Amino acid sequence: MADLSKILGGPWSPPVSPVPQAPEIQFAEAIRRAGLEVPEIILDGKIHRFRSTESKKFDRSGWYVGHADGIPCITFGCWKQDITQTVKADMGGKKWTPAEEMAHIARVAAAKKQRDAEIERDRSVAASTVETIWAGGVQASPEHPYLKRKGVEPHGARVTGDGRLMLPLFSPDGELSSLQYIDEAGGKLYHSGGQTGGMYWMLGTLDQPGVMYIAEGFATAATIHQVTNRPCIVAYSASNLVPVTGSLREQMPVQELVIVADNDESGIGQRYAEQASAKYGARMIVMPTKGDANDYAQAGNDLKDLLVPQRVEALANVVPISEFMSEGVGVSYVWQHILARGWLYAMTANPGSGKTSVSLYMAVMTALGKPLIGKKTMPCKVLFLCGENPQDVRLRMEVMLIEMGLSVDALHGRIYFTRRPFAIDDGLQLARFASEAVAHGPYDLMFIDTGPAHSNADDENDNRAMHALAIAMRELMAPLGMPCTIALMHPSKGATKESLLPRGGSAFVGSIDGCLCLWRESGETTTELFAHGQKFRGRHFDPMYFDLKPVNHPTALDNFGDPIGTVIATPGDKPEGDQESSAGLPKGLPEAIAMLEDAIEACGYNRAPENLPFVCAETWNDHEEKNGQHATPANRRQALSRARKKLKDNGIMREVQGGYQVTEHAMSTVFAGCFMGLKSYGNRSA
Repeated sequence: MADLSKILGGPWSPPVSPVPQAPEIQFAEAIRRAGLEVPEIILDGKIHRFRSTESKKFDRSGWYVGHADGIPCITFGCWKQDITQTVKADMGGKKWTPAEEMAHIARVAAAKKQRDAEIERDRSVAASTVETIWAGGVQASPEHPYLKRKGVEPHGARVTGDGRLMLPLFSPDGELSSLQYIDEAGGKLYHSGGQTGGMYWMLGTLDQPGVMYIAEGFATAATIHQVTNRPCIVAYSASNLVPVTGSLREQMPVQELVIVADNDESGIGQRYAEQASAKYGARMIVMPTKGDANDYAQAGNDLKDLLVPQRVEALANVVPISEFMSEGVGVSYVWQHILARGWLYAMTANPGSGKTSVSLYMAVMTALGKPLIGKKTMPCKVLFLCGENPQDVRLRMEVMLIEMGLSVDALHGRIYFTRRPFAIDDGLQLARFASEAVAHGPYDLMFIDTGPAHSNADDENDNRAMHALAIAMRELMAPLGMPCTIALMHPSKGATKESLLPRGGSAFVGSIDGCLCLWRESGETTTELFAHGQKFRGRHFDPMYFDLKPVNHPTALDNFGDPIGTVIATPGDKPEGDQESSAGLPKGLPEAIAMLEDAIEACGYNRAPENLPFVCAETWNDHEEKNGQHATPANRRQALSRARKKLKDNGIMREVQGGYQVTEHAMSTVFAGCFMGLKSYGNRSA
């Protein structure tokens, strides 16, 4: 026989398979890992109750059902913590037959059925018992040691014969399901067997419209109710915030709900509050210091100031000229000579032109107060409303900050984002959002990405709906501190660079202060920012350019292991062969201006009552027919038609009865100092 020791380099023996522990030991370890107190394990197929935590002496919310024959298994859980687990014993790799597996499945189902039946039996008994106990309780005194220490009133709480505070838990139908007992030291205990999940108690009434608060404990809710004089729901635990908020939202679909979350070391209160807020559309306020709202108030802080947003008092609408003029005429720019506080702008662009990327770059630079494309900025607090894809905004922002060498901490307290859109043109949703947003304001600059994504309108081509949206945007600006506001908008179908105006027509454009445009030529990576000549209050500026740069995230990978790519904006240069003149005007506009100037000099006059240069349409036709530079009459007519369109689209002139009149803006910019010798006439066509 061969000597294996020479081959293997020493003595050899077959590996010893580990002997599995007894099922009872394995099951006890599984219960311990679930965070529960480990009871004595008896595998007899019956339901057993046990204390689930060390802190509650009389707590018997833990349960298990175990089996030793067939496939040894145990199903266990905790009613209060909503835990249910099934564990099969490790029998050293033994393979179970299909019959044994089916028997195991049947046992688990039977165990859960047995558990549910016992829960229902316990709840029925508890509900009957607590009715009697509650009816026999006496009204609590404000001098109760617990109430006195917390600084709250009883608000209908009662006391037991042994002096413990007694608080009710009601179902959404108003049925009493359980009681919570609180001793003088603050120790809390639920009535055994009573249903607590989804149960709550409301302090106060909803007689007056307004906000409803939701808190974890009684002392917290009582403090909030006393400070705000608004109803507050006692949810009794952090985990109960989610089902309670869901129940309230189902009963009151349009009620404004505000969850006041505890700021505990574990973060459990905040985590459950965030879940409830995201799932059921409730606003959330977290205490700025460790503890709950009662701790915050007892530390001498102004809880009401934190919970109740300061309302902006509306000014009288009709005032004498002296009061009107006393409010001043100053303009406060957030971006030097381009964007002003309190003004509403649209930024219109075709898909792929970089609306979001450029806006994020503008947000960062203004938040830091750094020069933007050669112009100064004011250090701003920025609010960015994410309407179309917050995850995409987050990706672009993260990659851009990495490329810029900036950390998130550098912008802490300077830029705020929304997680989800809301309808600005819905009065209730606007009020809810404003009441949350003011807690972080006032703001200097706000981006709305996009306007239509924050509207209830079915069709963004509906002029009336877009007009209502513009008015609602201005209403939103007021409580937020009148920030400069830029709404990202889509252009009309087939829009050219010269006609790049937001959908909604003149109804929307007439309700805003300026039209910004982004234009990217096909195949180019540079996008151009410019002011549309038809509507832009304030100083006109030369076009500015941004490079749209495709970038991969340096570390993040997708689920296939590939780099995650996005597009960010960086300052760029004017592309060679750009379609604009050296003066920064769209191609063909200088020639059109020259044609208008020539016609006015030859046959125009100042027309009353505006006393602005006017040229008769027929006279201009004749003049161009005789003096135009193009070779044929047909070419001259076509050139004049194109020139008129460009001049109107860019706000140089407007069409009036009988002809065309230069705009006031063009007279103060393009034609400054021109046409000094024109005669003035009344409204006539020749």
